[in-house]
Amino acid sequence: MFLALIFSLITATAANLQVSDSAQFRLPLEIPANFSGNYGELRSNHFHSGLDFRTGGAIGLKVIAPADGYISRVSISPYGYGRALYITHYNGYTTVYGHLDGFSKELNSIILSKQYEMEESNLDFTMDESVMPVKAGDVVAYTGNTGSSGGPHLHYEIRNTLSETPLDALARGFVRTTDTRKPEIRRTAIIGCDSIGGVLQLSGFKYAGEVTKVPQRFIVAVDAVDRQEGTPAALAVKEYTYYIDSTKFFYLNIGEVPFEKGRYINSLIYYPHRAQGGAAMIQSLVEEGNMLRDRIVALNNGIVELKDTCTHRLRIEVADYAGNISTRSYRIRAAAASGATAASGAAASSGAAAAENDSTLLYANWALATIWKGPGLEVIIPPAALYRSILFDAQRVQASGSNQFPKWRIGNKEVPLHIAVTINMDCSLPDSLITKSFVARVDRGKEYIGGKFKANAQDSAGITNGVYTAKVRSFGTYTILTDTTPPNVKPSLKKGLAVQNGSLRFTIWDNLSGIGRYTVKIDGEWIPAFFDAKIRRLTVKLSDGNIGKGRHKIEVEVCDNCGNVGRYSGTFVK
Repeated sequence: MFLALIFSLITATAANLQVSDSAQFRLPLEIPANFSGNYGELRSNHFHSGLDFRTGGAIGLKVIAPADGYISRVSISPYGYGRALYITHYNGYTTVYGHLDGFSKELNSIILSKQYEMEESNLDFTMDESVMPVKAGDVVAYTGNTGSSGGPHLHYEIRNTLSETPLDALARGFVRTTDTRKPEIRRTAIIGCDSIGGVLQLSGFKYAGEVTKVPQRFIVAVDAVDRQEGTPAALAVKEYTYYIDSTKFFYLNIGEVPFEKGRYINSLIYYPHRAQGGAAMIQSLVEEGNMLRDRIVALNNGIVELKDTCTHRLRIEVADYAGNISTRSYRIRAAAASGATAASGAAASSGAAAAENDSTLLYANWALATIWKGPGLEVIIPPAALYRSILFDAQRVQASGSNQFPKWRIGNKEVPLHIAVTINMDCSLPDSLITKSFVARVDRGKEYIGGKFKANAQDSAGITNGVYTAKVRSFGTYTILTDTTPPNVKPSLKKGLAVQNGSLRFTIWDNLSGIGRYTVKIDGEWIPAFFDAKIRRLTVKLSDGNIGKGRHKIEVEVCDNCGNVGRYSGTFVK
């Protein structure tokens, strides 16, 4: 089956060229390039920073050093890139490999020594040039599905070594493929613009059709993807251009985005649509706090104003890295002015409706600090946390069920944040629960945020009054929760604890605050383990320790983020 998958992959992508640019990079895999993701894809809160190579569903394909250099960094984590390594090359570039299943024998030995030295399974460490040099073509690792991967593949980046900026490998010719397919414009949306108290409001989202009535002031948002030969993947578009009749009113070239600017994606897209579970759509609106403005050209900040009710042509043009272009045109006609209807709708979406429930609207300037205070809650919005000025409010929601603390709806979850805001919630806690409590977001499950309790007084019954303070990266509904229940630990096999393919596997999970750390010992000696958070699996490879034949005792200790400890103890035979 494995060979069939690889043969199918090779056949489907036979037209792809395995060549490199003047830097003389070879491909990192021994199979033709076939992508499930490319540079600049619109991910949650960031742009995709590399290429995702398809592996035909296989795990364990050889990862090849594309040029001479040395392994300069190794990272092992349950999240993000999972098992990852970095190679610094002598040509000024660094390559990155994520979601690996394992490393070469020599590198694995170095990693194990480091893990035992620190008694820590999850590591992120650097190495100098002398420790592990590599030549082009050396096997350095094996493909996998670790970290936040959605399936087996190789995540591959090329970075400028000095600036650490991730580079577009396709646009620069580091990796070349045959691409003659045009991008696909899937949908175009019209969103009305209004102003309340000097604050821009957006409302009335609707998709453009054959003939579309539009507000007199509006912005445009476009959902487009690129297509390539040999892959069903929806890839990233490089350029967006929007026209009214013959006038270009918006142009964006995503280009290469430094990591520190990646979160500005929240200002490029029409965020309310994404917040409701829709696709990421590139909006024409250019917000004041968007620090990617250097790659945008826009008239009137991307807002279209029609002075008549005649029919106009809205034309959308998108281009991929290979220069393939797609266009789509719509006929639009401005509706006659209708008084305050649009404004009242915008007010509701901004949170003005909440003012009827003892909520206080506050003007929050995107460039300045804003402090909102209400009975039991303080919200501190630092400068540049917002992308544009808004009307901000918060509303107390009555606690329900067994939770004694109120919920707070803080801001509008359809408004993005660039940096964290501070929330201070008044609360009273017995001493026994201070370390067992945390701030959680509860409008999308029970998402652990953390925070810290700050005491200011204690009554005669041993109840401490104070505030729970936390930094949050998004608006939503928050409360304080307590967790006194230990995590769960059990063997993954139905038959119980047994060696499978040289490993012991456990299922570990926590129902509230989440897994914080874990420790595994065999016969009283510490041994590394790897946690795959997405499938809740903790794996102990017996080859990572000095485990001889016979019966052995294993102890697993798992601690959640509130300090509750779950344990398992058992025996196995090797």
